[in-house]
Amino acid sequence: MTLLRQKSLVIAIAGLLGGLAIATSTPYRPANALSGQSLVFAEQARSTRDARAACLSYGLSPETLGFHQCEATQIDQRMNRRTLIRYVPPAN
Repeated sequence: MTLLRQKSLVIAIAGLLGGLAIATSTPYRPANALSGQSLVFAEQARSTRDARAACLSYGLSPETLGFHQCEATQIDQRMNRRTLIRYVPPAN
């Protein structure tokens, strides 16, 4: 075995063991999506999943152009819903 190969193996094993040590010492905590960007990404993912399910329920094959057009239409409908925002002035 060449010296370069031995050094590469030692570095790779050290990295693997270091990563394993970090992974086992880090306590498990569920994700908490409280930031605005995280909430937007979660909403987009949900809308995409729901759109895909709706188009599949119509019997469209995922490999067709009609399926992709259906998905685009469904996502647009879900993401562009109007939301009523009410402003209530503070009581002074």
